[in-house]
Amino acid sequence: AEPVSEPTPPAQEPAPTADRPFALQLMGSYDRDRVLALAARPDLPASVYMRQESLRGRPWYVLIHSLHAAYEDAQAEHGRLPEDLARLDTWIRRLPPDAGLEQIPTGRAP
Repeated sequence: AEPVSEPTPPAQEPAPTADRPFALQLMGSYDRDRVLALAARPDLPASVYMRQESLRGRPWYVLIHSLHAAYEDAQAEHGRLPEDLARLDTWIRRLPPDAGLEQIPTGRAP
């Protein structure tokens, strides 16, 4: 049987980070499809964010759960993650105002 691949969602407008610079990052991977598969979970917010970066000279994709105005707000959100997501190698990071995030709708109602 052929492997089933999830359709790639359409590109969205970049999400502004100037007023919400703290990101709760769920994962990073060289495999974009792996990041999109996690983004399809039904227990994520209505929108999550993906950012392409570079690691060791290769494209690196990160999945961001949510953006926050303060570090403490991101910490509080981390405390509300489902247990299996909280066990991932999550971290809170400050993003530059021009971070170039791709907003990915998850299909969940806001």
